Amino acid sequence: PMSFPLVRFVVPATRAAAAKFSGSLVSRTFSIAAAQCSSRFFPKPSAFLGVGTGVRMLSTVPLRKPSLKEIDANPPPRDYCEMTNEQLIPFLAGEVHEAWCERLIREIMIVDNVNWDQANEKLQFIEADNKSFCTSIPLGYVACAPYAAGIALSISAAIISTPMVFDLTTASWFNENYVTADVAEAKDLETWLQVRSWTWSWMEPLLGHHLPSHG
Repeated sequence: PMSFPLVRFVVPATRAAAAKFSGSLVSRTFSIAAAQCSSRFFPKPSAFLGVGTGVRMLSTVPLRKPSLKEIDANPPPRDYCEMTNEQLIPFLAGEVHEAWCERLIREIMIVDNVNWDQANEKLQFIEADNKSFCTSIPLGYVACAPYAAGIALSISAAIISTPMVFDLTTASWFNENYVTADVAEAKDLETWLQVRSWTWSWMEPLLGHHLPSHG
């Protein structure tokens, strides 16, 4: 595990390194690492390092920079397939879809005893088969029906509930036909916020929220 003093200097250097590499993977790797370290240890890590100077702010020892020979001998991963299992774990925990795909590819390699390219082809076949099922008739529509119904119901409820809470005419009609609650005094129904205070007594359980009442 990385010690606290070391994290102070690694995070700013990590952010600087992200700008020097091209590709979404490397940039995303450094961004996730820097963000996690920043939020966990200190709010502004850049204050501990003179960016661009190569010298630690809290030490007189110059930074050690990797040489081209070291990078050539041990190049950093440029894609998820080049990562070790341990390097994949932060991305799996961060719900990165590409990392999940790589993890599934490696599982296929173990189960089917095939190489990476063959496992990737199997993954593409699985993905295409899943998509074809969602668009098939009638099974696809049946499978997607609960989601579509839930979305439609949520949107309809949001549209309908607004006038039922804030509009006096709609609220009065609904109260007269379904609620039959006591109508507030006219002086307490002059604005839409006052109407909300009156209707909220029966609308709050349906909407699932709590708002402070106003007299």
